[in-house]
Amino acid sequence: MSDWFGEEQEMDVTTAKEFEALVDSVFTLRAEYEAEKSRLSELNGELELKKQKVAAFLKEFGKTKHLGRLGSVSVSSRLSVRTPKTPDEKEAFKEYLEEKGALDLLSINSRTLQSLYKEEMEAALEEGNIDFSMPGVGEPTFTETLTMRKQK
Repeated sequence: MSDWFGEEQEMDVTTAKEFEALVDSVFTLRAEYEAEKSRLSELNGELELKKQKVAAFLKEFGKTKHLGRLGSVSVSSRLSVRTPKTPDEKEAFKEYLEEKGALDLLSINSRTLQSLYKEEMEAALEEGNIDFSMPGVGEPTFTETLTMRKQK
């Protein structure tokens, strides 16, 4: 048998048998792992479907939270905007920040951008501007998330 560097080494029968058993066990364990992974994927699909149903019922009932026997569930909506990607979008965003006197925010991370957008949008709505948009930033999307908390 050759080692990692291509040099021949002798292997006694016991070591060879142990090695074959080890190789067999690796394949067996991998098959078990793949089966479990597949099952976990199925369970996750079922969980997500049921979470969507719970969120739909909460919405239908006009509630955002429910306290059940095993824990509480709540629905929250999260605003998300895309950071400027193209040179044109980046330039438009830079000009917007210059107008606002907030050029220090030019290299903001996505979370700060979400907060800035939300603040600017709320201020625009208070002024009656329902057509607010931030140059260089895509249209916002809203994602509903169901949060689950176990009963203590």
